[in-house]
Amino acid sequence: DYTQQVVGAASAILEEAGATIVTSDAAFDPAKQVTDIENLLSQDPALLIVFPVDQSATVPGIQAANRAGVPVVVVGSALKEGGDVASLVTADNYEGGVVAAQALSDLIGGEGEVAIVPYKFSLWHVDERVRGFRDGVACTDLIVVEDSQTCTNDTDCVGVFADVLTAHPNLAGGFGAYDGIGRGMNAAALQGGWDGAVVTHDLGQATAQALALGTSALQATASQETLDQGTTAGNLALKVMAGSEVPPLVFSPVTLVDNSNVFAEFEKLFGRPLE
Repeated sequence: DYTQQVVGAASAILEEAGATIVTSDAAFDPAKQVTDIENLLSQDPALLIVFPVDQSATVPGIQAANRAGVPVVVVGSALKEGGDVASLVTADNYEGGVVAAQALSDLIGGEGEVAIVPYKFSLWHVDERVRGFRDGVACTDLIVVEDSQTCTNDTDCVGVFADVLTAHPNLAGGFGAYDGIGRGMNAAALQGGWDGAVVTHDLGQATAQALALGTSALQATASQETLDQGTTAGNLALKVMAGSEVPPLVFSPVTLVDNSNVFAEFEKLFGRPLE
């Protein structure tokens, strides 16, 4: 949902200016992403907008674009050293982690054991969420008792969080570094009859539906303003192609979403009611 929203908003800006959009989907595979970038470069594009799958493994693709003289705008995650990009557009992910920590503290009464479930791959923007969550927790009486179990999506995260719940029977809450992880944690909670609270980051349809129920373990998320990111990326791309200077880093805001505002926030992001 995140990439679809951002790509859609960026494409609308670029298509209105007369650009032709060609897309590819690496399906979370870093090696495929580099191959996809190389294939796109063979079509002699004016610019690439890249959503890195891995902050290190995607660098060779960016370097290939640099050698070809094709400018790059990155959305989502900063990259390790080795590739030059015109600009990075991202949510204030650190603040999102802080917001999530405060929300979890409020949900579980301000104290108790909590777990962090990070993303399996190294992505700067997701790592920033975890860093923000840790710093947010440090301002509360919550205790992080688990942070080493990683996963990638709402399927494999079910088993991972089930193992966490088994290892920590007094666990009161958990943070999933993005909402696919959060949904997996939610499913594990349902299967195990756990009555704790889960918070996460991002707002896709399945996440919004869980929040709307009001009875799920998944109770809050720090939502990215995806349309803002896409519009910003599209406008930056136009400026880069025109030879204008652009800022190297642009943050977009995050919003705490729970049962009280999920319908309004979903409709704002997706332009349609939540069903």
